[in-house]
Amino acid sequence: MLIDLHRGQLRNVIHSTHRASLYTAYCLKWNGKSGRAVPLQNTCRNFRAYQTLTATLSFLILPLFLVRCYHLHVAKDGLQHPFTLILTYFSTGFMIVVLPFAAVLASGSGPTKYVNCFEAILHLERQLGESIPNPSAPKGSAVTSHLLKSTIALPIFHNILAYITPVMISFPLLSPYSPVYTLLCSVSNVSSYPNLVKIPTLLITGFISLLVGTTLLSTLALCILMIGYSIATLYGWMLFLLPHFRKGAAPQLRGGLEFHSSLKMYQSLRVLGIIETEFIRDMWIPCVHNALTVTMSTGALYYLLIDGGEDARILLKLPCILVLCGAFVAEFNAVCLIARAGTVSRLYIQRMTWGNERNLYRVKLLKGLQPCGINLEFLRSLNSAQDGGELSGFLSNYLDRVANHTNSLLLTN
Repeated sequence: MLIDLHRGQLRNVIHSTHRASLYTAYCLKWNGKSGRAVPLQNTCRNFRAYQTLTATLSFLILPLFLVRCYHLHVAKDGLQHPFTLILTYFSTGFMIVVLPFAAVLASGSGPTKYVNCFEAILHLERQLGESIPNPSAPKGSAVTSHLLKSTIALPIFHNILAYITPVMISFPLLSPYSPVYTLLCSVSNVSSYPNLVKIPTLLITGFISLLVGTTLLSTLALCILMIGYSIATLYGWMLFLLPHFRKGAAPQLRGGLEFHSSLKMYQSLRVLGIIETEFIRDMWIPCVHNALTVTMSTGALYYLLIDGGEDARILLKLPCILVLCGAFVAEFNAVCLIARAGTVSRLYIQRMTWGNERNLYRVKLLKGLQPCGINLEFLRSLNSAQDGGELSGFLSNYLDRVANHTNSLLLTN
């Protein structure tokens, strides 16, 4: 259902990774003849450059930024401009989130594993489409709505990360409040040098920061595309397999499917969920999504509340608003959509049982089915989202934690 859309988006994201690093550091390339992504070999200079960049950021730049954040936190108020504080904190948090994704792609088998997983989803979708006896039959309003939302949301998301965000971050990174430039000034006092030295230093550090930032953004887009495609495919096909009711009739399958073919498609989706869960867990950041989104939202909301009355800092509030929106969207997609897929899988088993109560063999097969989904919880035993927990409970848990932590910070400070 979504093969052409996601194959085209994968091509666009790969080209974006090349442009973001000025064609120097990347891990995948696109083969136009075969229409497939190709992982780079360890001997390729572009892949080695990507590995070097990831290692440098992980073991040198990120520790320096963490020390810098601690220094800014314990320093006396008024020594640093608020722009410097928020840009340093934001850059450090961004690296903490993205570098685990980059580390997976920078490993020796990372690009190959990524391509194999993506191709596995494409191959499964193609197989599922060929298994439908009547492909032209109506898919149902829920499936149509899901396909429409995916078709609209995916290009918008790619355009934001590939074009709008690099323009937005270029202004602060090329300003005197850039985290790298202010760190350099704190070490060597560059700001006291003549403009002939200060301005080139500012431009060079800003350009390097922008280059690294766009490369990390493209890496994030590459990994989110894989995660989003897994969830969208699983949810869309589960909606299609779900039997629908007609007046005075038992639940019926769409597309002319029969019982055993529907069961086979369901088991294929369950295997897909297991494969994608293992690959996503290698990145480990999606497995701590709740802790990350709560921490990001709490920090952003706290800053908005303590500086809410200062109109001069409206530009400082904009990143906080963006962080709040991004964290909420990430938590919604990581929890609610996966929970919906789990709910639909349980409903599928229930409705299939309703239509086959008198066939003991079919009832036995249905009782042996397990819920289908992707488990993004840190502990594998926490399958509440995969098994289809209450969506309102997940959101209330997230919102309550943000509100409680923010309130505690306001009371202690």
